[in-house]
Amino acid sequence: MERLLAYEASAGTGKTFALVVRYLSLLFLDVNPSNILALTFTNKAANEMRVKILNRLKNLKDSDELKIISQLTKIETKDILKKQPQIYKKLLDSDIKITTIDSFFTTILRKFAMHTGLSPDFSISSKEDIENLYLNFLSFVYRFNKDKNLVNLFLLERKKLKDIFSLFENLYENMVEIEFESNVVSLKGYEKEVFASFEKIKDFILNCPKASNRAQKSVLLENIDEILSKKWLEKDSLSEYSDFKKCFSDELDSYFFELKNALKSYIYAKESIYLKELYDLFLLFKEVNIKIKKDSDRLTFKDIAVFVYRLLQTSVNKDFLYFRLDSKIDHILIDEFQDTSILQYKLLEPFIEEIASGEGQKKSRSFFYVGDVKQSIYRFRGGFKELFYFVANRFHIKTIPMDTNYRSDINIVEFVNEIFEPKYKEFFGHFTKVKPNSKKSGYVEVRKSKEVLDDLVDMVKKLLNEGVLQRDIAILCFKNEEILQVEEKLKQNIQNIKVVTETSAKLLNQKNISAIVEFLKYIYFKKDIFLENFRHIFDIKNEIDIENYISLQHTPAILAKKIIKDFSIDLDENILKLIDILNGYESVGEFIFDLQRIDESVISFYEEGIKVLTIHKSKGLEFDHVIVLDRLGAPGGGGGSLVYDYDGIELKRVFFRKSGREKVDSEYRLALEKEKKLQKEDLLNSLYVAFTRAKHTLIVLQKEQKSAFEILNLKEIKTGEIVAKEEKNSEKLDKKFDFEEKFYGLQNIRTKKNKKIFTKETLFGECLHYILEMVDFSNLNSIDKALNAAYNRYGRFLEKEDFKDLKNRVENLLKNEQFKNYISSAKIYKEIPLSYKEDMKRLDLLIERDLRNIVIDYKSSKEGIYSHKKQLREYVEAVKKITKKDTDGIICYLLFDKIEFEKV
Repeated sequence: MERLLAYEASAGTGKTFALVVRYLSLLFLDVNPSNILALTFTNKAANEMRVKILNRLKNLKDSDELKIISQLTKIETKDILKKQPQIYKKLLDSDIKITTIDSFFTTILRKFAMHTGLSPDFSISSKEDIENLYLNFLSFVYRFNKDKNLVNLFLLERKKLKDIFSLFENLYENMVEIEFESNVVSLKGYEKEVFASFEKIKDFILNCPKASNRAQKSVLLENIDEILSKKWLEKDSLSEYSDFKKCFSDELDSYFFELKNALKSYIYAKESIYLKELYDLFLLFKEVNIKIKKDSDRLTFKDIAVFVYRLLQTSVNKDFLYFRLDSKIDHILIDEFQDTSILQYKLLEPFIEEIASGEGQKKSRSFFYVGDVKQSIYRFRGGFKELFYFVANRFHIKTIPMDTNYRSDINIVEFVNEIFEPKYKEFFGHFTKVKPNSKKSGYVEVRKSKEVLDDLVDMVKKLLNEGVLQRDIAILCFKNEEILQVEEKLKQNIQNIKVVTETSAKLLNQKNISAIVEFLKYIYFKKDIFLENFRHIFDIKNEIDIENYISLQHTPAILAKKIIKDFSIDLDENILKLIDILNGYESVGEFIFDLQRIDESVISFYEEGIKVLTIHKSKGLEFDHVIVLDRLGAPGGGGGSLVYDYDGIELKRVFFRKSGREKVDSEYRLALEKEKKLQKEDLLNSLYVAFTRAKHTLIVLQKEQKSAFEILNLKEIKTGEIVAKEEKNSEKLDKKFDFEEKFYGLQNIRTKKNKKIFTKETLFGECLHYILEMVDFSNLNSIDKALNAAYNRYGRFLEKEDFKDLKNRVENLLKNEQFKNYISSAKIYKEIPLSYKEDMKRLDLLIERDLRNIVIDYKSSKEGIYSHKKQLREYVEAVKKITKKDTDGIICYLLFDKIEFEKV
């Protein structure tokens, strides 16, 4: 097996399959699972990889993977199958390191948190508290007398405050170093030189008897921006400009060259001032941001890599840090490598260097990554596709293209090859054609239309008339705001249509939920607009006795329950989820000011509905029938205030973007041309991602003018036929799960839904689970032994009183007659891991009887009862389908003074 290997995995060619095979091959080469680090960019991808590895290992016989693993490892298939049970058990017993790149950096930061001023149990928020950050920054601006600098930056930038902050955030997230020393204090002298040179040209043309009116008009300019806008400025000589030909002389050209040099000097001076002001204020912004994060012990994911980078630069010796982590990492696998940022690569680089060196006792260490530069669509947030080839060249990594498409039908694969091959050869010099694995023809249609939304309705109706289910259709848009237009158009024109969007899937956007929130806002702010919003949502005409609510000094959860009862709001899972969230707040004000951080999705995400999402959100997904919609509005702007000029992966220079600068500054012109080419590549990659999401049907709706598809030179076509998927009468059941005997040390493995937050409450709950895993239910004396084991693991975090409390709870459970009846004469399995419906689950306790199973889920408190029940229902469904046996679910509440059971 190649030690250093990269796969160029075109869309649909099975990169996840390749990662799984690589991982399993390492296991059969006797690599300890805890020594393998597999990194992805999303929790969904990490979970998918984890589930597929376990599923494939469990069901290896007669699988596609078996033969390839044999080829890679040079081990015969019969010997692989012989080792399978042992490898499977070893994997379940191990600390599996399949995680997101952000989570991996979080692990590093927690180990060395004290060196950064953070506590090891810092929390992670999905959203930035923008308002707090901006207010703190502005207060520091005034405190350090930087207000004039900020005003000067506004004048140079000519943009809003939020645009300046967006630039700061981008620089912060990507750790762009733009330090620029400037001795320029004023632009006045440079402006005078520009106008002095220009006046010479102006006088020359105005005094030329042969000058046309248009020639004279072209020099009647009042400011530098107007001068830079003129087309004649881009000429190498004014003899090339038709309006000036009759007046041309060498003297005119000498003035022209003088003007160009003056303009260039002026722009350099302006750039020098701008970058100096920007960098000084950015440094302040960065320090304010870091101070806020340290004070609150609350980070966002974009902070994680920045803090680790600072850790390496200022606090901890890099070799020591990587020695602490590196000792157990012998093999690295990275998914979607084209999305890696330069900052992320810099943090991973020492691991890669150590592995690639192959020195000492660890010559068998390996590095493997997969990706596709054609699917690089995250440049706007730091993704740097050039790293794919840079890393391969630097470490002499063998690169192999994957050229068989397992996703799309024949017509779709051939259409994508035909359309994109000439474009990628133009941009990159090569394109790997892929072969379809499917035997089905599939359907492709490109339609050019005057009204794409009207044609969209027709296409959706066409698919539905062919028997296609709503849930099998996806509509891909360019921008988030276009999604709402699509949703509205479909609902207006197609009866009984259900539409699933990211917006509609947000809990706080649901009608009943938003109404309750509006009422709570009224209670807090006492502004009539919030009450009117509530009345409008429910069409309430009668008067509302507001004092009946305002006078109540209750928690938001109790107030919400009263609102629900008084106005007969239908209880559903989402209302219960809201109440669960409200239970975490002591006051209405606390909840109201935390609203922007609540990013929960609804429980019932209408699976039957048509999916409408952006192309960026569709990456990594696949759909049976895809409609790619042309952009509904104008294309976005040409970029921000800065133009970055990279040489490979090294930032060579940062330019201040100025309209017309390319006419007088050749270096800037080359950098701008490079940036424009990258923007075209971004668009091309987005279209490639969109077209390759389709499995059986691809429909492209193109505007007649100003189309995003112009880059592809599409022609109207219609080939193949639409075939609806046949509905099966019965759901295919999973194979019977072979329940293993109890395993130890697995409490740290949780599903993607259980994001670990290191609070005392969560550690208390984990410790309780660990004791219940270790204890012998039939022997009270075993509790002390289990407690000792738990103390060794959790003693640093919990107090002695906590362990007394834990012992009391476990003793109460073991003495409980109802619990004794549950486990009597039954097979007992603790901490059972199982995969079901592409999700990892872990059962606290499974009690297996001849006729019926019982799944018991332990809880140390009753907070979040709804989520407890929902989780247990999923466990029960999984066990029932896997074992084909009736299964009961019971929540066991091990409370401070009693044991309670609640059947679900």
